[in-house]
Amino acid sequence: MKLKALAVAAAAVVVTGLGAVPASADTWHATLLPLPEGHEDATGFLTGTDGHGGFAGEFAIDGTSQVVTWTNGQPTVRGLPAGYEFASVRDENSSGVVLGDAVDYDTGLTRGFVLDGNGFHLLPTVPGYVSTQVTALNNRGDVLARLFAGDPAKDAVALWPAFGQGPIIVGHTGDWPNEVDLDEDGTVLFTDHLWRDGTVLPLAVPDGYSSVFGSAIRDGVVVGSGISESATPNQALRWTSPGHPEALPDGDEATDLNGSGLIGGQLPNREIPNAGAPFVWQGTSPVGKLPLPDGYGSGNIHAVGEDGTVVGIVSNRPLDEGGAPVIWAR
Repeated sequence: MKLKALAVAAAAVVVTGLGAVPASADTWHATLLPLPEGHEDATGFLTGTDGHGGFAGEFAIDGTSQVVTWTNGQPTVRGLPAGYEFASVRDENSSGVVLGDAVDYDTGLTRGFVLDGNGFHLLPTVPGYVSTQVTALNNRGDVLARLFAGDPAKDAVALWPAFGQGPIIVGHTGDWPNEVDLDEDGTVLFTDHLWRDGTVLPLAVPDGYSSVFGSAIRDGVVVGSGISESATPNQALRWTSPGHPEALPDGDEATDLNGSGLIGGQLPNREIPNAGAPFVWQGTSPVGKLPLPDGYGSGNIHAVGEDGTVVGIVSNRPLDEGGAPVIWAR
């Protein structure tokens, strides 16, 4: 399909909502989720929530990474697809369907999967491509993924509609930056633009910033960060429309949001790599740092549920190595 690029002029950062005083971070508490019996010290990543008490992630179980889900606070090892040796979790929707990738060590290739009450279901193979790597899943069941062709110049971004024939080729990765998220209406968020029904909508770059990186989209609202042209830190941003960036005060990275405007991010530790403090905003008003459970020095937010629960990990090691699963709630 033909893509129409719509020019969106760079705009100044607009800070709004500072007059409102949201609930303090002091009203939030952290809860460590229990890990499966026999694996109480397992580490990994808690990356998904269904927005009503269910959670999903990947954790080190029996020498590899396996899918673990939580219902009513209790963990269940869901394992990984048959014939594969490693699993990772990318997303979870409101129906509790989990989206992830599995790796075949013999070939080194990845295959996307969905996991529901009936078990694992691998994404269909696509002629001309050798493997898939999934990115996001929306509530109606659309899947966003990357297709690998063997030749990186021919890799593609694809969208599997839940109620139609797929996949739809959205673009080729040699032409565009990485795909990062999928909205409820099928809009695809790339790092610096939106794709909507064949139309490209660039995310405006605020004055004083060289580039922007979108991290998540919900109901047309995007959060992410701006890369400063100077030595000053990056700036956490929200776009209520592609041409309207707003600063999220006191932060330099926003990672996820829900439909009620609760935004999660992180304040990096500038002295220790891959460490930092979880931070939340309500709209553009900073709520503050979220508390860490006793004994942990840093944390990371991976998802914000529609019920207002924030999910992620805490650790005393580099956060990119994984950690203990934690949820934050008011």
